[in-house]
Amino acid sequence: MNVIACTNGAPIAVNDVYNTDNCTVVNGNALTNDRDPNNSPITAVPIAPFLTSKGGVFSMDATGAFIYTPKAGFV
Repeated sequence: MNVIACTNGAPIAVNDVYNTDNCTVVNGNALTNDRDPNNSPITAVPIAPFLTSKGGVFSMDATGAFIYTPKAGFV
């Protein structure tokens, strides 16, 4: 009998970059371009809405969907 060890490869994350004009909300998904070598589902750690250092608000759910709302009048 031969025993073959199964391995669970780590997900492969690809950097994401989003640009926006001032005062424009950004919607996106942090997982869209990421993949898992074992074709396992990839989930994100949800991030409750929080205020950024520039006064905008960022949040993300477990599917990787996020929204960034800049501070009103931010340039």
